[in-house]
Amino acid sequence: MNNLPVGAFRRRQLPASEAKALILRAKRDGLLQGVCDEDLFSPGMESKAKDHEELRQVLCDAHNIQLSMEDFTLPGSGFETVFPLNLVEVTGEQNLMIVTFSYTFRESGRDERFDINTMFRADPHSIEFDLLESWPPSQANKIDSEWEDPAEALVRLLESEGGPERLAEEARELVKEKMAKRIQKGQTD
Repeated sequence: MNNLPVGAFRRRQLPASEAKALILRAKRDGLLQGVCDEDLFSPGMESKAKDHEELRQVLCDAHNIQLSMEDFTLPGSGFETVFPLNLVEVTGEQNLMIVTFSYTFRESGRDERFDINTMFRADPHSIEFDLLESWPPSQANKIDSEWEDPAEALVRLLESEGGPERLAEEARELVKEKMAKRIQKGQTD
């Protein structure tokens, strides 16, 4: 939870095209820093490193998103390590994109032997991109204090930056949050 700011933040799902555009922009500006929850260079992590490589290949094949292992490493003197997830902060202009996926069974021939290390593959159709972003305190305070009515919150949010397409998901989440607060307070209609 230390990655998330105290205050307001938002999580939204991105289409692959928007995720790719954000990754390319971050690479171009020298701001891309891939992170990983596990140190893929540590002894005993060969299987996790292979999974990571497979995911990068699936991202390239399915969405033309090209990431290398160097995009995930920390520069060191005489050593390599993965930039750890627990050092990432979601504040100001720093966002965190989370890529999730599922595994499916590999196609195999009848004569192949059962091998737990090769029986699954990353499913390109299951890849999802989520973006965690912090909200400016001024916007967060408005949401918490001024917009008690979910309908009013929706209208104000849709009239603000970005237009209805980009803000539709945020509006739905805001209405859900406000309704949940009302239910907790016993203010249901």
